[in-house]
Amino acid sequence: MRAEDYKQTFDPEFESFCIKNSIHFYPWVGGNYHSCDKKILILGESYYLDDWNPAGRFDMDMTKDASPLAIRKYLGEEPTNDFKVETKEFITLHKATRAILGIVGRPVSLSERRSLWHNVVYSVFIQNSFRSKVADSSPFTKDEIDKDAQILDALLAQYKPDVVISFSNSIQNAIADNSKKIKFVSSSNGRMLTCITWKRSDIQFVGIPHPSILRSNISIENLHQIIKGLIN
Repeated sequence: MRAEDYKQTFDPEFESFCIKNSIHFYPWVGGNYHSCDKKILILGESYYLDDWNPAGRFDMDMTKDASPLAIRKYLGEEPTNDFKVETKEFITLHKATRAILGIVGRPVSLSERRSLWHNVVYSVFIQNSFRSKVADSSPFTKDEIDKDAQILDALLAQYKPDVVISFSNSIQNAIADNSKKIKFVSSSNGRMLTCITWKRSDIQFVGIPHPSILRSNISIENLHQIIKGLIN
């Protein structure tokens, strides 16, 4: 989908909705999302000050297309600077695609990538700051968490997902109430990882380990079964 085609799929009030709710990083809204029987919102954490934005700009013109642009690149709908989908820019999107669709032991086709991402909404939780690098594990402030939780609630009300898949342990720990733990085997030596589930606004959330740490087929297969059970 070209950029101009993607923008044509927006709701007529999409721009005003984002501005009204102080959404700096506009969500990606798959072109088929509104016609899906089961609606999924995928929730990342934040963006880093890296090659994407080396000057640290935070004006709306810089931030608002960050998520849609990254996904258009992953789907082969924008130039990708010759990065392979399995590396660097797209590792999180690609591992998430594998886990949600349950694809292991073979390449993920372009049509499979598009079949998933054109049917979901994707957003990042942190809307008001960057971390300087991936290794920065400093906590976000309570005021920021509270403000971004209000934005999340606006997204839930606007897009009415049936399931939210959250990638960030720090965000999950900040907003999950009355959560339940689900452990799954992630390696041949029996190493375990943990998901948590909870509800917000009566919507099912599943907090999964960050997809980039899923380093084996076993981890992807077992996580897929958990996600599949919650979606279905």
